[in-house]
Amino acid sequence: MKKVLPVLCLLLLLISCNSNKNKLILKSSTGRINAALVVIDNKEWHNVVGETLKTIFTNPIEGLPQPE
Repeated sequence: MKKVLPVLCLLLLLISCNSNKNKLILKSSTGRINAALVVIDNKEWHNVVGETLKTIFTNPIEGLPQPE
């Protein structure tokens, strides 16, 4: 019984490994570098919520030697 568990684990490991390495899990990224896409209603964007988001995204990042 003690030898069955390692054999089953090895068998599971070999079965789960797939030789199809060309398959992408994630879609490739689109857009410009250092760009963020915010999806929000126009009414909210021109309200307090939008102003808060703009403030958060335009603040300098602490710990970097220069502003981003």
